[in-house]
Amino acid sequence: MSTKFAICKCFYERNFYIHRWDKHVKFTTNFDEFASENKEFKLDECKLAFKDIEAELERRGQFIRGLSDVRRKIANNYYAKIDQSIFALNPKNHFDPRFIDLVSKIRERKCDVNLPQVKMLSEEIFVFPVFNEDFCTKLKIELANFNSRSDLPKNRPNTMSRNGILLDDLGMTNFFDAFRDDFLQSVCGALFNFKSTLDSHRYLNTSI
Repeated sequence: MSTKFAICKCFYERNFYIHRWDKHVKFTTNFDEFASENKEFKLDECKLAFKDIEAELERRGQFIRGLSDVRRKIANNYYAKIDQSIFALNPKNHFDPRFIDLVSKIRERKCDVNLPQVKMLSEEIFVFPVFNEDFCTKLKIELANFNSRSDLPKNRPNTMSRNGILLDDLGMTNFFDAFRDDFLQSVCGALFNFKSTLDSHRYLNTSI
């Protein structure tokens, strides 16, 4: 049975960054409506911004088409991986001991907890250690090798990232599916106090 993927329509309608305005805007195919929603700017400025968005729309379309191309090449072993050990999740070899302890304590308590491994940067934004140094070093080497391949299309996470790589493109979808379902689900349930199931992810690096 083949796997089918879908793209939310918001990908083509929202979060367009206009550099000249230093502002994120929504897109509408009707220019008059777009100008009305951004009436703090002059009409000529809106026309330039509208052209910027149209160019970004084309880039996003190419991005989606590129996703299938690069992942097909990865699946067909077109890219030779340097270290196979980082592509199948192994908690003992990949996780920082503090993360293993965090997950263990959350599962034992089965409730919202306040743990020393977790720091809250602002409301609903948390940081905590996950992977150990050895895994991170191997992943950086793999990413640098992948990025150096000029014959492989690179799907950058967004327009502000010139070096970032989506880790699904690298062939790590199964790795992060297991990480999300078996570990991150428990942590998020405790930190955000919810029982819903995480059903998707977007893992990326910002630099190499």
